[in-house]
Amino acid sequence: MFISFSTFNEFLLSIILGIVQGITEFLPISSTAHLLIVSKYITKSGISLMASNLIQFGTFVAIIQYFFKDISVLSSHLLRRLKAKTGPKEFKSNIKNWFSDPNQLFDPQAKNDILLTQLLVATVPIMISALAFRSVVEGLRDNLYYIAIFLTLGGVLIVYSELMHLKKISLKKSKSMSFRETLIIGIFQSLAVFPGISRSGSALAGGLFLGRNRAESVRFSFLLSLPALGLASLYDLYKVIGQFKNGQINIFPTQSGWDGNNLNLSIVSILIGFVVSYFVGLITLKFLLKYLSTNDSKVFVVYRILLVLFIIGTYSVWR
Repeated sequence: MFISFSTFNEFLLSIILGIVQGITEFLPISSTAHLLIVSKYITKSGISLMASNLIQFGTFVAIIQYFFKDISVLSSHLLRRLKAKTGPKEFKSNIKNWFSDPNQLFDPQAKNDILLTQLLVATVPIMISALAFRSVVEGLRDNLYYIAIFLTLGGVLIVYSELMHLKKISLKKSKSMSFRETLIIGIFQSLAVFPGISRSGSALAGGLFLGRNRAESVRFSFLLSLPALGLASLYDLYKVIGQFKNGQINIFPTQSGWDGNNLNLSIVSILIGFVVSYFVGLITLKFLLKYLSTNDSKVFVVYRILLVLFIIGTYSVWR
């Protein structure tokens, strides 16, 4: 039932993983869990965290391309702030006003200052969580039962957030997320270091939990994915370069990469997965962004339940 090693099989697996990543990254069903599940059911070995993060880098690039206009505006704004003599002072003044009253009307420049600060504040929790729990997470990835548990917990989180959203949406009047709300969304997103929770799902759940507009929450969760995915991928790219120099990872597929609990893909295979995830992500991003902005998450909770039942029901196959 499981495929054995060959160069063709590893390249085929990389294509499959890229397709899976390109679709699931933008849905609240956990792309990391799906990469693990697919790799385990095809090869009986779970894809390594490093390879997983590097394949996810393809969807990171797709998000950058999709939101290129927004990113260009923010980047240009930040450069102007750094170059102008009064830039830091104006930035500080705008953030101070945001702290004191997020409901006031802000001009476009102030809004850019606030959005940059919000992205920074909301990224800090997942950075801390990733550094604190990385070794724990790598251990949890070996057993799909843990993945099933986190898929379930992620579903519970989504349901609870949807219920809270219904109660709070009519009461939410603030024009800009406060510092407290931004930090809460960041804390929600930090739960995504555990495979099965979902980064996009947890960040979206944070916005819904606070009663924020659904479309606004989806857009912010996608923008918020850029620092998280980018930093994780760059960290693992640094590790790959170090392992390549030490002879611990190969350019082309080898049998040794398939031995053991973790599936250590070659550099070429990771590159294939990256390219495929980029193109698939780019194709599906617009549709999925629109769908998530206008529909609740019930269908994804049902999917999570079915996936958990599938994992439990087929335990004897992959253990």
